[in-house]
Parts: sequence; C-alpha cells; structure tokens
Amino acid sequence: MPRSVIMTPFPMELLCTTEGRSFEIIYPKLVHAELIPDNVRTLLDSVWRTQRFPKHTGSIYRVRDVFVVYEGLVFDRECRLYPATRTGHSEEEILESVDWIDEAKNANRVSILDGPLVLCKKRGTNNYGHFLIEMFTKAVLASREFTGAALSFLVSDESGPLSKVMMDAFEIAALGQNAVVNAGRNPVFVRELIVVDGLSQHGSFMSPLIMECLDELANKVPAGHIRKIYVTRHGAQYRKARNEDLVVAQLEKQGFAVLDPGTMTLSEQISAFKGATTIIGISGAAMTNICFCPPGANVICLTPASMPDTFFWFIAGLRRLNYCEVRLPELGGAPNSWPTWCDDVLVDIKEVESLISVMEAAERERITKRELEAMFIGSTYATSVFE
Repeated sequence: MPRSVIMTPFPMELLCTTEGRSFEIIYPKLVHAELIPDNVRTLLDSVWRTQRFPKHTGSIYRVRDVFVVYEGLVFDRECRLYPATRTGHSEEEILESVDWIDEAKNANRVSILDGPLVLCKKRGTNNYGHFLIEMFTKAVLASREFTGAALSFLVSDESGPLSKVMMDAFEIAALGQNAVVNAGRNPVFVRELIVVDGLSQHGSFMSPLIMECLDELANKVPAGHIRKIYVTRHGAQYRKARNEDLVVAQLEKQGFAVLDPGTMTLSEQISAFKGATTIIGISGAAMTNICFCPPGANVICLTPASMPDTFFWFIAGLRRLNYCEVRLPELGGAPNSWPTWCDDVLVDIKEVESLISVMEAAERERITKRELEAMFIGSTYATSVFE
C-alpha cells in the first residue's frame, strides 16, 4: 500500500501578528505577449489582473521539538508535516524526508539545536532571489518583533558566492553573523523553532512587509553613481542572450554599465541598484536587485516566452518601478529535462533601444511635471493645471 503524507497540523503557539497594508499593482507593460503560451498566459493573468491585494497578516509562531529537513520542511516527532513549510516540495520529496528522519534517528546521528532559531529556509535555498526575498526577510521581521531577544537564524548550508552574500546580509542588517546556524538537507532536531508565515506565496503574493524588511539593508548602504545598468548572465549555464556581445556593445554606447551581480559583494549590489534609474536584464536571480532601486526607476525584464513567473512584477510593483516585460522566443540550450523557460534567447537590441527611449522620455516628463507642481504649491492654479 503506497504511503501518503500526513498533513495534520500539530500544535503551534502564535506569538504575534503584523498587519501588512493593502496595495495595488498595475497590469505589466508587455512586449510580444503573443509569444506567451495560452496555458501560461491564463496562469499569469490570474495574478496580473488581481491588481488590488487586500490587507493581510504576517504571523510568527513557535513550535517545539521538531525536525527540520530538506529545504525547510518541518515535522514533529510523529513526522506530521507543518503544511506552510511545504513551499513547492513534491510528495516524493516529503516522503523521502520522512525516510531521512527515520534513518537518522535509528543511526543516532541527528544534530540537536536548542534555539530559539528562526526558520530562514524554504524551497529555492540555492537561489539569491529566493533567499533575499523569501528567507532573509523572515529573520528581519522576527528580530523587529522581538527586540533584544537572543535569536539565532537557521539558514541553508550553501557554498560559493551565495554563502558570502548570506552572511553579508545578516552583518549589514546588524543581525549578527555569529547568530547564523547552517544546516543542509539532512534532518536537524530543534527544541525551539520560530516560524514566520504569511509574507509570500511564490507566484501569487508578495507582502509589502518584505520591502520594509529589505530597507534594513538598503538604508545602511549609500547609493552608487551608476545610472544605467545592464545585468549580464554571461557566466550562467543557461538562459543567456546568444547575441549578448552585440547587446552589450550597443548599450555601452548609451552609457550602460555591464554588471554581473554574481561577482559582486552584497553591499556593491545594493549600492549599484540603489543609484540606478534604468535597468535591463534577462529574468534571473540577479534581477532581484531591482528591490533596491528608487521609485520610478525603469526596468526592462527580458523574459523567455513560457516563463510562468510574477516574481519581478511583484517587486517592481511594491517598489513603484516603471516595469516592462519583453517576452522572447526560446532557442534551446537548457540542460536536459529542464523547462523551456531556461532556454537561451535572442534579444532584438533595436527594439530594446526604442523601449529605453520611450521609458526615459516618459520619466523626463514625470520629472518636469513634479517640478512644475512644486512651483505651483499653494497656488489656486495647481489643481486645474494638473487634472
């Protein structure tokens, strides 16, 4: 008889709630929307057309004597899963996690952590964007709600540049590198675990509270002097522009700096994007840095036709950026069995140049309007002039 996942919730102590404001996001500006497959367009439209998102609640819970395994799955002693920690794991992965717990218990090799530990792991632990938006912000929110508490933070055990960026984030936000506890996919037993829930539902919701938490980073790093950024994926293994040499050559003529955020420190990334007014790049983790851009910045996101993602649209909307999504034909090149939205693309640089011109002209018009409004403050003409 096949096994199934036990989804019965186990007791959780609600410590506090934080109310997030309602917000609106306009439907994205789309170029070549006709390239989006019908099933993907239907899925995206179900979110894009929502536009107004109601008030919501971020909740912080405490659970005791639990196993944390895989990418943030939480089970009690009876291997009942806390459903909110599933975040994209398949049933097979959950069952595999239960096996790992059983094997570790039988072999008496489960690491025991006292806590209190804030759970900062979820699906996508090896992705900069998911870490920054959906994991690190939980640490910030918990620290804000429990000022002075001796909290530690349970994060994924990553290597390479992402490991350094993760540590830098905790240091810049003054949460303390020494308070970070790394754990891989093998089970650890936590006596007291803090679970933050309600900040995001990948693909369908992103709370304004996330941007408030990211301000803990942005406010501590000065804005840079680069105004135009092209985000390269030259070093990536997939989803690259096949004509990037041409794209770079043309954009550099227009004053764009070519940046590879994967080679930069977190402070350097924050500084660069905090000062930028126009950003262009292919959809990928590095584009998450638009979360540090000033309101009104222009963002052109070059996106494979079938990519079913609203991640950057949410960030742009919450930060009040001028966001445009250019859908591109998929040319292959993704690793075997990977989805087609990981394919390489070809960028029509003339089309992109036209978009830049239109968006920057619109920005100049908005600036002029603001300057005129400032001149008319207190004037009886102000209302009639700008209605």
